Amino acid sequence: MELSRQNDSSTFLMVWRLALLSFILAGLTGFIYRLGLITNLPEGIEFANLRHAHSHLMFFNWICPPLMILMAGSVFRDPEASGLKPFRPCMITMIVLGFLTYPLFLMYGYQPVAVGRAEIPLAAAVSGLIMVTWYWFAWLYYRYRKERDDRLSLLLFDTALLALILSSLGAWGVTVAQFTAAPGSLIPTALTGFFLSVFTEGWVVLAAMGILVMLSEDKLPEIKLRSGWYYVPVLFGSMLLFPLSLSRPMLTGGMVFASYLGLTLAAAGLLIFMLFIWKTAVRSGFTGKAIVAFFSLKVMFLLAALMPHGIWPGEHGVRVLYLHTLLLGLASAVIIESFSRKRQAAAKTLFILSVCLILVTLSMISGHWPAGLTPNGLIYWVVAAAALPVIPAGVLLAGTFNLSEQVEKKD
Repeated sequence: MELSRQNDSSTFLMVWRLALLSFILAGLTGFIYRLGLITNLPEGIEFANLRHAHSHLMFFNWICPPLMILMAGSVFRDPEASGLKPFRPCMITMIVLGFLTYPLFLMYGYQPVAVGRAEIPLAAAVSGLIMVTWYWFAWLYYRYRKERDDRLSLLLFDTALLALILSSLGAWGVTVAQFTAAPGSLIPTALTGFFLSVFTEGWVVLAAMGILVMLSEDKLPEIKLRSGWYYVPVLFGSMLLFPLSLSRPMLTGGMVFASYLGLTLAAAGLLIFMLFIWKTAVRSGFTGKAIVAFFSLKVMFLLAALMPHGIWPGEHGVRVLYLHTLLLGLASAVIIESFSRKRQAAAKTLFILSVCLILVTLSMISGHWPAGLTPNGLIYWVVAAAALPVIPAGVLLAGTFNLSEQVEKKD
């Protein structure tokens, strides 16, 4: 499962390097956040701001640009010849803005900042500009995509981009609702949940599915079902999963029904997809097996939430574990498998193992871990594990500078 010709593009390499740098910075920020549980944070640094800086840099620079440049390469029959040049300004703008949000969230969070006579939430404003670059990318993608090309990978990418655009509408809606909704209204919270669920369950999951198909499209079994069975339930399910980000006491009867319907649709679509992809994925090596394992964990979370008195992803501990399984586990494993050279297999394996250790420690503080199996000094294990993925990510980043200078000159 490795791209060949697309890897020979300096745009591709630039995105990969900056994404890894972003991951390292966000990972260190997450480590400092955990470190704050056992010691005092530096003066002027707030827990909430650390969390926002960490999560937004992961979303904006680690998840989106790598997935997008992989999608961009798929629309060209010869990515090496095109050099992905049409997408380069968009990618650079997106990543620069993503880096800019980091100090703004770290210093101010979502709080307004005095700019002349105005009070402006700078971090939120720059985040809005990043969403504009998402539209820019979507326009470029559909401009160069061949309309009659019905490869399953491109159909999945089409649907993923639709989910990304829909998720952004939820983010814009939050801004409007903050000024128009009645005090105590659930509308802003529900819209925030809509953005997060469609972004993670729709955009990220569908893009990851598309990349898995793209990496091994010629090795996959013949499709015996209409391809819509793989992605339509996931798309519509993602739009109904917004209550999963809320605690149970906040839910109305309609929200509960929507969440259960969304869970059923998403789980059904993913199970069908896994039956289609799993043989090819598990034969691709350790990372491929890990991807199948993370997909399985995600489906288990969805099914567990469907069970009577089952776990609810809106609980804080479960929510943190679930998002890390999806983003740090599944999405990150797909990304490193797509970008990394075979000679970096050891770094990829260490990355996956370090992620698994983080998920184990987060399971222990999720509120559903057997008390008798909790180790002494658990909080120290949680803090130490948070720093582990940064090390193999640094090795992967260093490895990009060992590539031939010819790669840099392709464009």
